[in-house]
Amino acid sequence: MWLRRIGMAKMMCCCLTRRKSAKIIVLALALIVLVITILPQNTVAAEDREVINASEILGNITRGETVKIENADIRGDLDITEWRKDLDEIEVNGIPRRVVESEISIRNSKIEGTVNFNPIYFNNTVEFENVIFEGGVSFFYATFDKRTNFQDSTFKSSAKFDKATFNDIAYFNRVNFMDVRFRNATFNNATWFGFSTVHGEYAVFDNTFFNKSAFFTSFTVTGYTQCINVTFNDSVDFRWASFGRTVIFRKTTFNESADFLWVTFDGQVSFDDAVFKAPVNFVQATFSDTTSFQNAHFYDTANFILARFKDRTYFTDAVFNDSVDFSEADIFQTMKINWSQLDGKLVYNDYFYQSLLRNFETLGQSEDWQDAYYEYHVEKRKHLPLLGFRRPLERVFLDSSCGYGVRPLKTIRGAFIVIGLFAVLYRLIEEKESVQRLGEHSLKDKINNCWRRLWKFIFLSVSIFTTLGILNNRKSAENRKTWFRFFVIIEVFLGWIIMTLFVISLTLTWIR
Repeated sequence: MWLRRIGMAKMMCCCLTRRKSAKIIVLALALIVLVITILPQNTVAAEDREVINASEILGNITRGETVKIENADIRGDLDITEWRKDLDEIEVNGIPRRVVESEISIRNSKIEGTVNFNPIYFNNTVEFENVIFEGGVSFFYATFDKRTNFQDSTFKSSAKFDKATFNDIAYFNRVNFMDVRFRNATFNNATWFGFSTVHGEYAVFDNTFFNKSAFFTSFTVTGYTQCINVTFNDSVDFRWASFGRTVIFRKTTFNESADFLWVTFDGQVSFDDAVFKAPVNFVQATFSDTTSFQNAHFYDTANFILARFKDRTYFTDAVFNDSVDFSEADIFQTMKINWSQLDGKLVYNDYFYQSLLRNFETLGQSEDWQDAYYEYHVEKRKHLPLLGFRRPLERVFLDSSCGYGVRPLKTIRGAFIVIGLFAVLYRLIEEKESVQRLGEHSLKDKINNCWRRLWKFIFLSVSIFTTLGILNNRKSAENRKTWFRFFVIIEVFLGWIIMTLFVISLTLTWIR
């Protein structure tokens, strides 16, 4: 910094008049400013930090005195074990605990020994802000009744908060952990782990309850993360979080919204048996290794927009009660999921439908491929412009006739409809010509001959539809009126189309 100021002084000299006296005055002023600026910094740097024995702090705590320390080196172990007898005792959830009445505030300091406060009931605020913990830290069964603050601190060894209870807001923002455990912990108020990092082997939150909002924004774990049977009763935010190894959220319950936007999972991921009772967002999340959502239950919307699944992904027996959106999501390997799980829930996206169809084809899930293929074209038709003929034409000729080539039963049904319709037409024509030639028949004769004549015209329609009876009935057709022959041509034309569609459908489904 001081080199920069000297450079600025030289520039000032160059910009001013070249007179010698002016240069000397400007240079003197620049040197004075530089000395004034540097001297306080050197004074602070040379000043030694205060050294405090841990026993002094423990003595103040046992006497109920306020502890306020800043810019100090704390020597020795901050271990309450030997001092517990001087503290009052209460029982919390059947467990006897010693009560610390003191307000504790240690900032910008270093604790060279271990820290041990188990099991302690802190009846006042506890603050370890920007503190370096050289040794292990243990708060087993500790209860923090008031605000707790560990912001900007560094744990160079393991930190254990197993079965700890935080009744007020807990701040763990920008904390550097080595290894950390919050097994069976309870957070009764908002919790902040934003921009914190776990450099060691593990971060464990098994059986932990977050009763209010939890913020893990930009939370980074280089080792494995384990959150088995965790309950988030309020919203949880993992946006921009990064997990370097295995991540386990097995049997975790999210009672409110869960955000995993832009999260990076570099290792294996397990959300097996997880329960999402509110909307969950995995928008632009990256799953680099095997990912599993087996038996997961999504009660509300699930968004995987632009998510990237780089390895095998399993949604086996997962349940979606509401819509699921995989728009523009990438499936690099395979996704194990059945169409029945997505039917009626999947938000339409052309790119993902194509990826899903390739996925079903790769895994040999023929029936799922057929159902997804049909639904894809149905949804695609719905997104066509309302004005125009393409939408109604597709509905009549592609959907109703053959189900876009994967519903052969629709083709058979269409064939029966065409045959029956033309049989009725032929009968009406025959009846009219008979009246003109022979006169009107009695009503009784018409009733008696109804079924016999119906089967006759059905057989005639089948013969024309399949073109088997065209040659045999050529003379009969030539003797009839023009419009009769017109209907014959139409039925032959429809017969060829329907039979062709039937062959195509048969190829795409039963023979495929």
